[in-house]
Amino acid sequence: MDSRYVLRFSTDFALFLSGIVLLLMGSIGAVDCARAAAVSDLYRAEVAVDSQEPAAREQAFKDALEAVLVKVTGDREIAAQPAAATLLASASTFVQQFGYRARGHATTLDVLFDGTAVDAALTDGDLPVWVDERPAVLIWLAVQRGDRRYLVAEDHGGRADRVVRTVAARRGIPALFPLLDLEDRAQVDVADVLGGFDENVLQASARYDADAVVIATVAALRDDDWRANWQLYYGGEPSAASLKGGSLEAVLGDGLHFVADSLADRLAVVETAGAQGGLLMSVEGVDSLEDFARLETYLDNLALARSHRIYRIGPGYASFLLEVSGDEANIRRLIGLGDVLEAAPLPVLAPAPLRVKPADGDKPVYVRERAPALHFRMLQ
Repeated sequence: MDSRYVLRFSTDFALFLSGIVLLLMGSIGAVDCARAAAVSDLYRAEVAVDSQEPAAREQAFKDALEAVLVKVTGDREIAAQPAAATLLASASTFVQQFGYRARGHATTLDVLFDGTAVDAALTDGDLPVWVDERPAVLIWLAVQRGDRRYLVAEDHGGRADRVVRTVAARRGIPALFPLLDLEDRAQVDVADVLGGFDENVLQASARYDADAVVIATVAALRDDDWRANWQLYYGGEPSAASLKGGSLEAVLGDGLHFVADSLADRLAVVETAGAQGGLLMSVEGVDSLEDFARLETYLDNLALARSHRIYRIGPGYASFLLEVSGDEANIRRLIGLGDVLEAAPLPVLAPAPLRVKPADGDKPVYVRERAPALHFRMLQ
């Protein structure tokens, strides 16, 4: 906030504000804030190579960057975009490091790309970027083949588990399975999932504190005829897909792609400038220096917020102007993934007017504070 703004506050609040000033100057250490489901290795890919010759390596760089672009943009067809094709043509310029690995009788090239440079190139090309903070997805998966029916557990380690984890990693989706311990089995069995009793499953999911829940059923009609139903619950907007394929791997892979595509449609954004003057966000429940420190650190690490600055501070609340990538809805969804803030209704009372002293020394005038576009409450 501009130093010309004058606030009226009590002596206690003056002490509070002074403490914040010291904090901003670095006199008080920052408090770490948890980040929900931050995905690692978004900018790393491993691809097969026929040889270690330069020509084969250049093609491998291109293949690896295409795999990275799918993860980072959330778009499986990103390579068809002209701007992406330009990036792929110069894939080697984005390489930070690489190394060959022996995988049985095959050789692979492990490539790490410069994430900052890749994001900048995507932004320049008006292509979407899906940040590394992503919804943690809890998957209840029931498999039926003949007389055998089972749920896949977190420690299953079987065929279905391996397929799901492989595709989830390829798409940058933090996926987990239920433990299927005594607590889970007291609420859910395989018949609930196969029978479509989603309410029971959703109630049992609460203990995992996942951002999204998937309820999926996969059944073999014949060895080469598999059918699957996938139901995604995320942000109060359920979506579903009915799939068929020639193998278990096919319907599981397509199901994970459905989940990733659905989430990317909502969360991957093309970077745009924020609203004029920034996006105004207010937060209540900021009752101490520790609260303010935690909030500042959280905003410093908020992926879609390019920068922020204090707009107004009062007893129990603070407001900020955010310069963001994307728009209000994207910021709202991203903050909803974390455990620092929760959405709260806007205050009923209109903001108090602020006295402004113009730079030319004229008499003060009063202007009314902007209404916040976003309003949250601190979680303890």
